[in-house]
Amino acid sequence: MKTTILKFSLVAFSFFCLLNVNAQSKVAKKDKQKLTVEEKFAKADTNNDGVIVLAEYETMLAKKKERKERKATRGEASTKRTKNVDPAKRFAKVDSDGNGQVTLTEFLARKAKKKNKKNKKSENSENRDLK
Repeated sequence: MKTTILKFSLVAFSFFCLLNVNAQSKVAKKDKQKLTVEEKFAKADTNNDGVIVLAEYETMLAKKKERKERKATRGEASTKRTKNVDPAKRFAKVDSDGNGQVTLTEFLARKAKKKNKKNKKSENSENRDLK
């Protein structure tokens, strides 16, 4: 009787540990997905010189595209349409002073501009839904 209870307790404890590890990995995955703009900039700045040059920007875009493709193969594809825009043209939009380097300030400004544009779009669609 004691061995049966002991075995059951061991199985229950093992199961609990597996659930806990799985829950922790999901939380870590969520945290990993939600990088701040500053963290995204730092990740793109591979040589840590405080600016992003075109080569680093292209690498960042390529990694982003790979992540989207991996998600699509797992069935987690977003409904967002992927634009095939020349990386150099996108870089030029972010590099507001045209010196060939994107500073954190320029990066933040571009992200804020995109966020404002997205918010205006959602407001317009909400207004159309109310009519």
